[in-house]
Amino acid sequence: MRAADRDTLIQRTAEALVHTRRRVALTGAGVSIESGIPPFRGPGGLWEKMDPMEVAHIDAFRRDPEKVWKLLIEGMQAVMSVARPNAGHVGLARLEQWGYLQSVITQNVDGLHQAAGGDLVNGTSCKRISEVAAAAPAMATRRRLATLERLLEQPPRAG
Repeated sequence: MRAADRDTLIQRTAEALVHTRRRVALTGAGVSIESGIPPFRGPGGLWEKMDPMEVAHIDAFRRDPEKVWKLLIEGMQAVMSVARPNAGHVGLARLEQWGYLQSVITQNVDGLHQAAGGDLVNGTSCKRISEVAAAAPAMATRRRLATLERLLEQPPRAG
């Protein structure tokens, strides 16, 4: 993107923020890449290093839940031990503190929005899953979320 185009985009975004009553930020893996947390898909993603069918598919979980939890938890701990909020996380936290942002909705479980000072984060956590399920319009989605919540509440223990 050319600098002039970027500046125009920033100006238009700032004007929209000022003239809108309710503002929400939606984030995903992209916001945390600069903090050293790789995405699942794409260049440098986790699926280049491991087969998602072995760690992220329900059949793999049913076959060997301890293996799946161990790989995912150990991998997250290694990455999270060095990850710190980046300018994107800090910027969203500031917009929230200044009253320009009413909520950050994210699928990320890295906690970097909160570490940057964000208080209005509605992310994917065990606590929030039931709230999402209660609001979900489709019964099938509610059933899947309820199953996921039960699994997250009682992870298998490694021997």
